[in-house]
Amino acid sequence: MLAFARVNGMALRYTDRDIVWLGFSMADGSLDYAAVPAWVRGAEEPGNGI
Repeated sequence: MLAFARVNGMALRYTDRDIVWLGFSMADGSLDYAAVPAWVRGAEEPGNGI
């Protein structure tokens, strides 16, 4: 997902802890797949044109 975002010109702001949380939360079911796009939008750098 992160490589796809970078290739498509998206600049995201996140920590290693954020990415680990995202992966484990999806794996254990505490984060629904449908919530991932909202997480990505929340991690976008302001003004990156997307």
